Amino acid sequence: MTPLRGTAKDAAAMMQTFDSLNYVVHQLDNPTKAQILAKIKEVSASLKTCSLSREEAEEKVVFFAFSGHGTTEDGIEKIYANDGETVQLKDIVYFLTVPPGVQYVPKLFLVDACRGAQTLSEKGVGGGGAAAQTKSVPSANMGFVKKLPRRIEGNYYIAYATVPHHVSWGGEAGSLWMPKLAKALWDEKDEPFQIIASKVMREVSLQFEQQCNSDDRLNVGPLYLQKKLS
Repeated sequence: MTPLRGTAKDAAAMMQTFDSLNYVVHQLDNPTKAQILAKIKEVSASLKTCSLSREEAEEKVVFFAFSGHGTTEDGIEKIYANDGETVQLKDIVYFLTVPPGVQYVPKLFLVDACRGAQTLSEKGVGGGGAAAQTKSVPSANMGFVKKLPRRIEGNYYIAYATVPHHVSWGGEAGSLWMPKLAKALWDEKDEPFQIIASKVMREVSLQFEQQCNSDDRLNVGPLYLQKKLS
């Protein structure tokens, strides 16, 4: 797979945002599948050993942010590690959601990766509704998390850079989506997350349309794998 140099910009944007929000950040550059899963399990174990009550757990929040190659096979969302192995997104969600002691901690998964090989037309990416999955994230210490809806027990939210079965776009300067999302999470941290995500998707759609109508064509984005946890 073609190295994605721009993902370093995505990582830097997310790092700056989460540092500013006083998160503990675990950054992995070009990790193998084993390294990704080991870090996920490490973070999961650290949450379990905190012996938090439900109320205490809901005041914390964990983010998983990924920028790199991805795909969907038989309906299963996957990301690529630097060794060419794939990691199922549902496995990452499982280790941070299901084990006792972590299920009440709100989780948000931000995935900037291809979800297939189809390309979007110059009409853009739409409103972003099909690029998100919600399993209810209740309270936490930021407005954009506190205002997430309590719809289904499960306590997590997945936001994608693109709709199912389509590529995600980026170039040397980074992706279209993740740097905008990182900036918005800081600039509009008191807004509900769905509002932030929808605004970002509209910005991405507009930029995509403008790029399609110019000579400065975009390069397909999502390997050079950059991942952060907090």
